[in-house]
Amino acid sequence: MAIVDAGPYQDWIRAFDQHERAERRHEAAWGIGNQALIAYLRLELDTAAKELNAATRTLNDQSR
Repeated sequence: MAIVDAGPYQDWIRAFDQHERAERRHEAAWGIGNQALIAYLRLELDTAAKELNAATRTLNDQSR
């Protein structure tokens, strides 16, 4: 049985969870209409999206 490096899977799961949380926060800020909070959370959402994309690329590169 082969030993699998679970690191890339854990990194992807962590990045996915952070992105999902950032999306929920951003949507909630829109719900209350606080523009300063929306702008602040937009930065968090953008960062989380970049991290999720990077983790996805790493995971896909590993499977080739």
